[in-house]
Amino acid sequence: MAAPELGPQLSAYEGEPDFTGVTTNPETDNQGGVDNATMYGAYIPSSGVLSGNRVWCIDRGLNQPMSNGYDESGRSSVEAPELAYILAKWDEPRDDQADQMAHDMAIGEHVHSSDEIDHRDILEDRSLQEVTDGIGWNEDSQNLKDIGADAFYDDVLPDAYDLSALMGDEAAKYAGDGTYKAEVTIDDDSSAAVVSLVNSEGVSVPGFHGELTVDGAKPETTEITSDTSSVEVPLDFTDDVPDVSVSVTFSGMPTGSVTQ
Repeated sequence: MAAPELGPQLSAYEGEPDFTGVTTNPETDNQGGVDNATMYGAYIPSSGVLSGNRVWCIDRGLNQPMSNGYDESGRSSVEAPELAYILAKWDEPRDDQADQMAHDMAIGEHVHSSDEIDHRDILEDRSLQEVTDGIGWNEDSQNLKDIGADAFYDDVLPDAYDLSALMGDEAAKYAGDGTYKAEVTIDDDSSAAVVSLVNSEGVSVPGFHGELTVDGAKPETTEITSDTSSVEVPLDFTDDVPDVSVSVTFSGMPTGSVTQ
């Protein structure tokens, strides 16, 4: 979500948003008058049309989007297959704060650097590595204090680097044009359902949860996770001459677009 061109005074942000992630130096440490704002984290507005949603600011240095700054007519859908893939697969609340930080920082790097969406940055676009090697991290951040500086530098930052690289590699390989298709066949020789999730280029897409619906046989399992090749699910046919149908529904799939 992009910040509006003009917004209320900073005092209007009192009490929100609920930030996650970590902070950098004063350049971004107090955006919107709220301590611990961050260029590498999501936030959750408490009111308005964005209420309860994890929202990412895409404009470095502008005030974060505010609840009363948007209405339904202000939303637009933007084709962004790779960014949509990253958000669909990895953007979710996590129980562990250090894990949340690492994921938020990695996702945030892609949100801010994505050329699939428009940006109106007033701060320089920096990578995670550039921030770490350059302006550094604000150790007065409450989020950083919560887990401790040692855990942040020894665990969170390396995890964030690895996650960011993984996200970029996967999005480039699997996002395609943002459309996906489930394929199911029945192999009589192996008595198994053969299930694939493929992108627009026919490449098998891993890591998404699928649920099978089977008639005429008992499957070994109805819960699968897509892989880089077909997944076989053994079937126990109920008849000597089976009349079997198998379908699969994958959940959490990217839509190929983001709301901006």
